[in-house]
Amino acid sequence: MEIEVALIRHALERDEAGFFGLTDTPLPKAAIKRITLQKEKYPQAALVFSSNLVRCVDTAKIIYPSVPIVVLKKLGAPDYGDFEGMTFEVLKENELFQKWASASDVGACPNGEEPFSIITRSTAAFKQLCDESAGKGLRKIAVVTHQFIIQAILQRYYVPRKYEDWKVPAGGGYLLRYHTLTTAAKILDKF
Repeated sequence: MEIEVALIRHALERDEAGFFGLTDTPLPKAAIKRITLQKEKYPQAALVFSSNLVRCVDTAKIIYPSVPIVVLKKLGAPDYGDFEGMTFEVLKENELFQKWASASDVGACPNGEEPFSIITRSTAAFKQLCDESAGKGLRKIAVVTHQFIIQAILQRYYVPRKYEDWKVPAGGGYLLRYHTLTTAAKILDKF
C-alpha cells in the first residue's frame, strides 16, 4: 500500500548555528507570520504527526489548524548533551568541543544521544506511523519534525547520500510516496 507523506521541518530559524536539539524554543512572531503566509504551499494531510517540541507542534498547528495532531517523542530532536543550547561561536574556544569535533569518528556529543540511536528511533517511528496510517486507510499524512530526523528518514527510505545533501530550510520539506510493503520512498516534490 502506498501513502503520501509530507516531511516538514519546523519553522524556527536561528540567527546563529549551534546545538539546539532539546532546547524547547517557541516560534518567534516572524516565523509564525512567514509560515502563516505560506500555508498554501503545503500538501494536504488527513493526520499530522509532530515531534514533542513546541516549535514543531506550533508549526503543525499553523499549517494544519483543523487536522488532528499526534505528538511523538520518537520524532524529537537529538540530545546534544554538554553542547545543548550552545552556538558554534561559543563552542569554538571550548576545549572539549575541539577534541570532540576533531575526532575521526565523531559520535555522540559528550553526555548526548548517539547518532545511531537517533536514526534508529526516528526511522522506526516513521515506518510505524506510515504503516498504521495506511492500515487505517489514510492516504495523505504529514510529519513535522527536525532537520536531522528528516535527513535520517530520507537516508534510510529513499537514497543513501550524505546527510548534508538532505538539508531542509526552516518550514521547508519533501513530499514522499512511501510504499509500506517495500519500505521504499520516492520524492514527489520539494517545497
